[in-house]
Amino acid sequence: PTPVYKDLTNFIGRFDQEIGSGADNGFDGLYEGYLLRTTTNFGEATIEGFELNYKQELVMLPGILNSMGVFANYTHITTNGEYDDSGTDELVRFVPETLNAGVSWRYRGFSTSAKFNFQGGHLRSFNSNPFLRQRASDAETWDFNFGYRFNPRFSVFLDVINAFNEYPFWYTGTDEGRVMMTEVYGRRLSLGFSGNF
Repeated sequence: PTPVYKDLTNFIGRFDQEIGSGADNGFDGLYEGYLLRTTTNFGEATIEGFELNYKQELVMLPGILNSMGVFANYTHITTNGEYDDSGTDELVRFVPETLNAGVSWRYRGFSTSAKFNFQGGHLRSFNSNPFLRQRASDAETWDFNFGYRFNPRFSVFLDVINAFNEYPFWYTGTDEGRVMMTEVYGRRLSLGFSGNF
């Protein structure tokens, strides 16, 4: 594993706060009850974790399987930052876990691969009230690629991106049922050819 450690000073984070009442609310008494979203500098913070990487061509397998290859990389980080006098908390927009893994295979003119991506849920916007914080959900996607090379000058391919139409969403507090926004990317198919003439 590859260790990761960083010390930060005056780290930048997104902060949400409800605008109060009264003439001294910073807006001459206007916008009471509105949500003020801003980016500002906070105090000190630490980031620590590790990264694992693995890649191998499976040449030890018998027959046509010996042209397979696999890869995986995993990152895990823990963050702590000083937002106010209440203590430390996780940093905004730092994803605690990511995983990429895949397998590929070639045989004669045919090639194919499957790739998996995972991004862990994380804090999107800080609020001193935990129930008003905005968080992003876990996100998982699968991509598949297929290709066939007829000769050194001509080939065709088919890519299936986000094959199972998975997508992340943002929610408030600790309840994933309090969805405030969803990013629907959809499934994408790409079919084409490549040629050298």
